[in-house]
Amino acid sequence: MTLAEAFQRATALPQEKQQELSEFIEFLLSRSKTKRVQTESTELELDTPFFGMWADRPEMADSAAYVQALRQREWEGRHAAD
Repeated sequence: MTLAEAFQRATALPQEKQQELSEFIEFLLSRSKTKRVQTESTELELDTPFFGMWADRPEMADSAAYVQALRQREWEGRHAAD
């Protein structure tokens, strides 16, 4: 069931049950401590074990340079075999 379908079904509930549902949603939101960041293409969850796991690694001081070096090594490795 999609969220839109659930919402449509919820509107058929009696008013007191709709109020309970609204309060339950607020409760769930208040308990959720997940921080989210919206980018152009996706939403990132910041409170996951993987986010920032390489933050203390020295090669990550300049992550763009690190990725560029990885790509350069990969490119050179592929064309060296030709």
